[in-house]
Amino acid sequence: MKTIFAKEKSEYLHSLIVAINLNLHQDTRSKAIQRMAELEAIVKNQGDELQIVITSKNTEYHGTAPPMSMADIKNQ
Repeated sequence: MKTIFAKEKSEYLHSLIVAINLNLHQDTRSKAIQRMAELEAIVKNQGDELQIVITSKNTEYHGTAPPMSMADIKNQ
């Protein structure tokens, strides 16, 4: 299911996971945080904003698409 900003939202999620991983090198985490800021700016420049919603994995999706894989993001 294709949604508005699917690529940006998926990449943002992957970057967020990297950013909160304390086991990674600080440079890797910093690059992820920088990319998150870039993605926020891209979406904001088009008149929208990113919002993080946290649910349990057993919660049913209500009209939302699951995140894209990193391979799908690179192919877009």
